[in-house]
Amino acid sequence: MLLKMPLEKNYIEPADLVLVTQGDQMGQIGSTNTYRILKVE
Repeated sequence: MLLKMPLEKNYIEPADLVLVTQGDQMGQIGSTNTYRILKVE
């Protein structure tokens, strides 16, 4: 589960929205290709 550690450390809580980004080219600024908004359950 992607959000397990942040939940355990109380950085986030159920019903929060979290933005997850992904870039295909590592180390290159401005290369975000994908993002998702996840609701914490």
